[in-house]
Amino acid sequence: MSVVPPPPPNLKPNESPNPRADGQRAGGSSAGRPGATTPQRWSVLAILSVVVLVIPLIGPLAAMVFGSLGLSATSRAASAGTPLRGRRLAFAGCVGGMALLFTELWAMDALVQRFRRDIDLQVSTGLTEVFAVTDDASASKALAVWSPHATDRISSEALAAFAEAARARYGPFSSISVVGSEPDSSSSFARQSVTMAVSFRFERGDRFGSVVAVLMPNPERVVVPSAKIAHIMIDDRENGPLSLGASSAPNAASPAPAATTEPKETPNGG
Repeated sequence: MSVVPPPPPNLKPNESPNPRADGQRAGGSSAGRPGATTPQRWSVLAILSVVVLVIPLIGPLAAMVFGSLGLSATSRAASAGTPLRGRRLAFAGCVGGMALLFTELWAMDALVQRFRRDIDLQVSTGLTEVFAVTDDASASKALAVWSPHATDRISSEALAAFAEAARARYGPFSSISVVGSEPDSSSSFARQSVTMAVSFRFERGDRFGSVVAVLMPNPERVVVPSAKIAHIMIDDRENGPLSLGASSAPNAASPAPAATTEPKETPNGG
């Protein structure tokens, strides 16, 4: 006599008779069961070390700071048994910050060098026009390279006299070589100026001196300002300094002194 198995229990739709097997097939595990793994948290400092790289100028410095703090935080968390994710991200922030910082410094130095070259070229061009003045007409034209500020204005007569005195002393002007530059002591918010130590090249030799250039807005080139001459001084120990500018206008027109020969005193030998 055969035994008839009991009928299966009434199951609800989509209900499995072995839920534990279903859980194992799905590969899931309950968070509360022993041996369950907790997902690691991300280091906020490591994430910030990469995000701040997009900020100009201060971004690289901030990235290196956040990256260093992120590396330190991940190391402490690993030692405490609660590891944090983001150690590689923090390292990338440090390296990226250093690379971007050096790139920005190189770009700023290149910009400053270009700025100085353009200013030197403008001053050299202006001096060429000043020393080339021969009459009132050319003097009036050369005033375009002079500073228009009220404290810097000069007359065309003073400019022509200065150019004539320079030719009489040193011969025709050739070029200049800029030795160094620094902000002018008379510079103000309304009048930004720079003093340049230069070497004037004339036909009869080189002469050291200085040029004060006033920096003004340039509508054609926003990055590089327009340099206007405000003062010229040629150091001359033999004949005395020759200068042109509002502060020295009375001495600008003084011609070169005539060469004189004085008899040498000799001891009276009796």
